[in-house]
Amino acid sequence: MATAGAQRVDMQKKMEFLREDLTHLFDDQGIDQSAYDEKVNFEDPITRYSTVKGYMFNISMLRRVFAPTFQLHDIKQTSEFDITTRWTMSMQLALNRYNPFRKWWDPQLLFTGTSIMSVNPSTGRFNSHVDTWDAVQNQKYLSLEAVRHLLGQLATLSRAPRLESPQYTVLKKPDGYAVRKYNSFLVAETGMTQDASPPAGSNGRQGSSGGSGGSSPGGNGTSAFMSLAGYIFGKNDRQEKMAMTMPVFSNSSGRMQFFMGHNKERASLPTPNDTQVQFVQMPGGFYAVRSFSGKAGEEDAQKQLQVLYQKLARDKLQATPDKWTLARYNDPSTKGPFRLNEVLVEVVNFDLWGQDGIKEH
Repeated sequence: MATAGAQRVDMQKKMEFLREDLTHLFDDQGIDQSAYDEKVNFEDPITRYSTVKGYMFNISMLRRVFAPTFQLHDIKQTSEFDITTRWTMSMQLALNRYNPFRKWWDPQLLFTGTSIMSVNPSTGRFNSHVDTWDAVQNQKYLSLEAVRHLLGQLATLSRAPRLESPQYTVLKKPDGYAVRKYNSFLVAETGMTQDASPPAGSNGRQGSSGGSGGSSPGGNGTSAFMSLAGYIFGKNDRQEKMAMTMPVFSNSSGRMQFFMGHNKERASLPTPNDTQVQFVQMPGGFYAVRSFSGKAGEEDAQKQLQVLYQKLARDKLQATPDKWTLARYNDPSTKGPFRLNEVLVEVVNFDLWGQDGIKEH
């Protein structure tokens, strides 16, 4: 039922407008300020403004300080005059490029959540923008949980090297893990033998090419690593050397994998001298990922995997049974606190809006 004194508002056009306008949230063009009332209620768990000038100041401040990128995943009408968007925003301290300690501290901040955009039926313009973060339960302004989440990301020391890696989109980042959608990609892989402890990294990917049994991804794998490294360093029919990629993947089928690079096809690659090195096209899909630092030995990886399963059960997400992958991003010389490792499991029932309690109007 329409509100008394309200003008007719075409909410479909409002959604079409937001789909285009939000692509300019942090670029030189910027969003269209004329689409907002002078008094706008803007709030997220750490920020609050009550005017369009304050709202625009916040956008400008984020752009200068954090160099953010914004991805709009979906948008829907959720009440008569409300539109809800689902998004991912990543940020990096812009001035940190001049920091001489950047090698050891260069935090990457990542937030996913929703924005409820309300239209003033009297003016036809937006008069409220309320953000929620997936990673916190208490969405109130300056809640302790939200502040801890922000400071925790700023304090993170582990990071990946600047090497080529499989492409993915982060769709959700609840407390304790993230859900990524991976594109398909090509890997070289070989079996892990039971000889010595695996190298801590030096960089390939995810998923399982076979059954659910085999060895632990955090177990032995030196021979497998040396076979794959030998292939990309020239042990092939062309004696061709290829660039390192990241991460090194090892999975519960007992296979270690190196990512072969973007847009690579099997026919374009040299043939390995080692006949145990094979190529597999990974299909991509939805994966839950938990990151951690340290050496990522077998016990460490199993501990993180169990935490990930607990988080998924909390959020009613179902993982593919008995299949998981360990990803190591750094070379063995990297100290433990600065190493980035991940455990990954495929999620079979992911729904972008599934845990939001939001229904389409």
